[in-house]
Amino acid sequence: MGFQDIILEGDALEVVNRLCSKEDDFFDVGNIVEEGRVLTGLFNSCCIQHISRDGNKVAHRLAKLGVNCHKESIWVEEYPSEIHEIIFADIPRSVLN
Repeated sequence: MGFQDIILEGDALEVVNRLCSKEDDFFDVGNIVEEGRVLTGLFNSCCIQHISRDGNKVAHRLAKLGVNCHKESIWVEEYPSEIHEIIFADIPRSVLN
């Protein structure tokens, strides 16, 4: 897809902090954190930031869908119908009027 500059948002503060840290991670998910660090290094720039779960409902629902999905799915201009209600609820009312 050619993305070079990305922003990653996550609602797990500990994971966000570990990804942003320069120290070795020897905890139970340290290998996953290290892989994440390697992958973020493939981009020109990568900003990793914490967001509350309330501000991350679409991503949370997509993650739940992904757990039960046994094939690769990529959406570019459309999104799965299962998240339509969440996306619609996330649009500021001023935009809808």
